[in-house]
Amino acid sequence: MRKNLLWLGSLILAVSILRIGWCSDDLKSPQSMLRMSPTSPPSPVSQVDDSIFWMSYDDSSALYYFPIPDAYDDHYFNVRFTAPGPDSCRLLSAAFMFRRMPNDTTTISRDLHILVFRGTPGGLLPAGPPDSSAIDSVLVPGNQVLVFPETTFVDLSDLNLSFAFNERFHVGWEPYWASADTGIRAILADDGIPSTNYSCEWWGGTHDGWGTMLDDWGHAVNFMLSVEILNLIEPEAVPHWIQPGEPVVFNLLN
Repeated sequence: MRKNLLWLGSLILAVSILRIGWCSDDLKSPQSMLRMSPTSPPSPVSQVDDSIFWMSYDDSSALYYFPIPDAYDDHYFNVRFTAPGPDSCRLLSAAFMFRRMPNDTTTISRDLHILVFRGTPGGLLPAGPPDSSAIDSVLVPGNQVLVFPETTFVDLSDLNLSFAFNERFHVGWEPYWASADTGIRAILADDGIPSTNYSCEWWGGTHDGWGTMLDDWGHAVNFMLSVEILNLIEPEAVPHWIQPGEPVVFNLLN
């Protein structure tokens, strides 16, 4: 009888924890991902010509979504890209698929900070903490952040960023916390099949480091985040910044 009571008490405690939404930063798993009804939003990208094209890794079918902030102190959801070559390329724009949180009726998002991070040569993650690996950024006003089924396009051409053949870079986002406290937005992701390692995050708290979605969550979803690039004619490597354009000092705007 006592064993049964102990078991019942444990069950009640577990149910109570689930109801109040408590979670440890060590409980990430595929089961703890926020899931939506499978849906196929219109593809945000298409081939422009042989020198201007879009790069993406998702399968255009949304199944999961990841908000900032969340219960795990996650930040800077991003996707890793590799300059395709055979020449250098220039970063032109990015496309994001966002959604409102369930039961959220806000029409305006917080302003969003769209960031470009330096990649690790041959590696999977940005080259250092966010403040040291960030190359540059743009700020998108909240009233320009669109939600599913519409796509948020962000012009990055004014950053004058270029990358050499096979160079890795990451494009991600973060709410601009100094902006008005309005709607929370979440980025959409596919079902993670087949498994990849392109999508990454900064897991704060006691972890305080970069990780792929596969490493952190145990399931390799792809964020619905694409970039448009221009293949440059000149085959030699060029600076990260096409002059003029290099900032004197870059600071994260959080």
